[in-house]
Amino acid sequence: MQIPANITGPFMIVARITPKPGKSTEVIDRIHKIKANANSPTEPDCMEWRIGKELGGETITTIEKYSSVDAFIHHTRQPAFQQFVAADLVDTKSVEFFQEMAS
Repeated sequence: MQIPANITGPFMIVARITPKPGKSTEVIDRIHKIKANANSPTEPDCMEWRIGKELGGETITTIEKYSSVDAFIHHTRQPAFQQFVAADLVDTKSVEFFQEMAS
């Protein structure tokens, strides 16, 4: 995953994941483990991590907020995240980065 070079300070990610056929339950279970880790003291600079599922569909969306690029890199190195990637359960995915705007 390519992190935009110009991202600074707090930023958000929206990831959309469509599981491979028959893998929806396993994907959801693993994503809940990632969320539990992200929302724990293990990842103090993860500011928010949420999960949503498409109504009437299989696509799962995560909305994530990190204090810095280093915080996101730390997130991607966690065992739950690494195990999810290694399991090869995803049919399609997209990841978008958003710079947080000041009020």
